Amino acid sequence: MILTLIAGIITGFIVSIPPLGPIAFALISKGFRNEVKEGMAIASGSAFMDMIYALIAFGGISLFISLLPESAEAVVKNNSNIIQIILTYAGCVVVIVYGLRIMRTKIDLKKI
Repeated sequence: MILTLIAGIITGFIVSIPPLGPIAFALISKGFRNEVKEGMAIASGSAFMDMIYALIAFGGISLFISLLPESAEAVVKNNSNIIQIILTYAGCVVVIVYGLRIMRTKIDLKKI
């Protein structure tokens, strides 16, 4: 019992170091199921999309905003706090739902 408690504390500490999001949970889930190919596909897709997001953020966000009509730009500027709150809560819901989905899957300890 003490060994399990210590292992849980150490695992919780190590896992809490990087910021965990839906991609990290998906990779952890695939790792527990020993699905290396699927995990590599998720990681590669995530890295590719992060690159696309960085290119958009650094290279073209002002161009994108300049192409929007003035009414859409005004809506975004006036409601930026509400948009951030909605996106934050939506991300929380995705992480919670995916976590519950992972918790409900039965994993055979003999396969691990």
